[in-house]
Amino acid sequence: VRLIDALPPEIVRLDVEEIGLRRAGAPVPARKTEDAFAARLEIGVAIPKQLFVRGRGLDSEWQGNLRVFGTTADAEVTGQLSAVRGQFSFAGKTFKLAKGVIEIDERDGEFVALLDVQTEFTDDDFVANVNVTGPATKPEIGLTSTPELPRDEVLARILFGRGTGQLSPIEALQLAEAAATLSGVGGSSAGLLDKVRSTLGVDVLQVDAGEGDAGPSVRAGKYVAEGVFVGAKQGAGPGASAATVEIELTPNISLESEVGQTGRSRAGVNWQFNY
Repeated sequence: VRLIDALPPEIVRLDVEEIGLRRAGAPVPARKTEDAFAARLEIGVAIPKQLFVRGRGLDSEWQGNLRVFGTTADAEVTGQLSAVRGQFSFAGKTFKLAKGVIEIDERDGEFVALLDVQTEFTDDDFVANVNVTGPATKPEIGLTSTPELPRDEVLARILFGRGTGQLSPIEALQLAEAAATLSGVGGSSAGLLDKVRSTLGVDVLQVDAGEGDAGPSVRAGKYVAEGVFVGAKQGAGPGASAATVEIELTPNISLESEVGQTGRSRAGVNWQFNY
């Protein structure tokens, strides 16, 4: 699924002038009639994984279930999708996808996708969250932090590691551009990763800036079979390479193993429950 990289600030209304008016006495064109036969629908759609949502800095994988019911003339779709993994790139910084839920329902005769997505950026004792909530057609994007700071201060700490009062004029312009990008008015630089991912033929390609002394790392992987994900991770330091394997045992339980370059290995079982 590809998200639109930039949304217009508002819908532009255009004045329409009809130049092909029907002549007096001309026959009225026949209108299409509804299908005389409307079959009943009751379809369940299971998405175990591998639903990738990308765009506007978001690179994520989702799973969930959908239900299609009603008739062929008046079908309805409901369901829920939850995030498996992902990250959000903003202004050169990487946010980890901490929470992601998409509720699909119908309101006033129209399908609506309601978002509840939370991403997290950590730098020493400072934690910032970008929260995306509301309908997908008009989401609300909010910034919160620990400790709690105003929006501009949060952006300044994310970008430059200091408050707005310590920014140079050029940095202040970069701060304004970042705020415009976050609101959907600016552009996105996610196209480079998309091109590299397509060239390598992998399903997942993520760049992590790292925390503390960990340093940056690159993670790439691909689904080699249903429910089996094989990947590799390369860090900046020596001996920071690792191979990973994830196997989905049930929709809620998965097995993960990792083998490092020095022969060090680890394994674990993950259990998750969406509510």
